[in-house]
Amino acid sequence: MRFIAVTDDYDSLYGDGGIMLPLKNVIAESYALDISRKCKAVQRQNIADGRFVGRLAPYGYEKSPQDCHKLIVDPVASETVRQIFAWAASGVIPREVARRLNDARIPSPTKYKNARGFSVCGERENAGLWPERTIKAILSDKVYTGDMAQGRTRTVNHMQITVPECEWVCVKDTHEAIISREVYGIVQRRLAENAARNKAAHT
Repeated sequence: MRFIAVTDDYDSLYGDGGIMLPLKNVIAESYALDISRKCKAVQRQNIADGRFVGRLAPYGYEKSPQDCHKLIVDPVASETVRQIFAWAASGVIPREVARRLNDARIPSPTKYKNARGFSVCGERENAGLWPERTIKAILSDKVYTGDMAQGRTRTVNHMQITVPECEWVCVKDTHEAIISREVYGIVQRRLAENAARNKAAHT
């Protein structure tokens, strides 16, 4: 196989490159690792400071035009989030919440973001409908109380694993809340009660 490196003026057809080519490769690899470490350090610091580091803002929020690490309330989607929490706080289970949203033809988070020009994959099997798991994810996310909880996953051996909640990095009052902490607490108790009933029904 022939290898050509234009910037290094190297062509394997005319020699092995001597010691300089492998030396340059080692330096390039070391530089790439150093850049990777620095990027990860900056991200860890942003997380510790309560700055948003995700690619897309959570449903109900959008990134501030002035600071991509700052969340601001999406006036349209936030109303749906408030309705979801209101139903859940009154005792409506996530499956029924999803049904109500679908009956009302309210776009799912994926469909809503795609319609706004953001490239989001997922939910294709449901044709853009609200799945129960999305409702549960929204109801369990502290971001809607104005607190930032990040570091939920970690990459180990090129695989993404879930991090225990006790290891999440939580910073309070980093952005405007959509629902109160009181409502969030009520919903968590409702979810726990529903989970306990389901477990009892299957034992």
